[in-house]
Amino acid sequence: MRKLRENKHNRVYHLISRIAHRAFYLDADERDRFIDVMKRSAAFSGVRLLAWCVMTNHVHILVYVSEPEKLSDDDILARMRTLYRKARFDELKRQWDMLAAHPGTPQFGRFRKSFLKRMWNAGEFMKTLKQHFTMSYNSRREHAGTMWEGRYHVRVHKPDDFGMGGAAMLTAGYIDVNPVKAKIVSGIENASEYRWGSYHEACGGDADAIRGYDAIYGGHGLGCGGYRVRPDYHSKLPQ
Repeated sequence: MRKLRENKHNRVYHLISRIAHRAFYLDADERDRFIDVMKRSAAFSGVRLLAWCVMTNHVHILVYVSEPEKLSDDDILARMRTLYRKARFDELKRQWDMLAAHPGTPQFGRFRKSFLKRMWNAGEFMKTLKQHFTMSYNSRREHAGTMWEGRYHVRVHKPDDFGMGGAAMLTAGYIDVNPVKAKIVSGIENASEYRWGSYHEACGGDADAIRGYDAIYGGHGLGCGGYRVRPDYHSKLPQ
């Protein structure tokens, strides 16, 4: 029986998942699609994306899980609309409206909670992301079943590790240099050229990506091409 993973709030999670048999399923188009599903899953789940890198056969994602918020029905529906495609959302909305017509019933309470329990939780975020991407991939390709190699791997950083000089900064550096280590990009100074990573997006001016790095570095700015991709960062982490 698998041991349940502990989910704590106010933590930074380094999430790593590999394609089954280390197959290279994630071509350029699929990496674009994966990033889209990842961002929609994060918006639904309420986790904050800090850094990520999507390779051809594995992914690294660094997220911050905050304390849960109190959401109204409209808030929950807005998150559902972000995650689900229109046809599926419309189906869920009809079910929601039917049950919400009797708000005091256990059925509506259970239905509402089925979405809330998937929020502010790193494990549920990964489950949502991998399930939605797998369904998308299988519907477009001649593929059936799972495409992932078992459970994802996770490393958890406590709040005092989150910020300038801490383990979260080292982890972000490790994630950013993945394309360099794989010899896809030549040299640390060119790490931002790999377009399927948060470093590329931040260097291109993406506000959400920049906010993620500002959180990691305590608001000291991105410094694109500077201190954040020093080659000794990733060497200090477990391989």
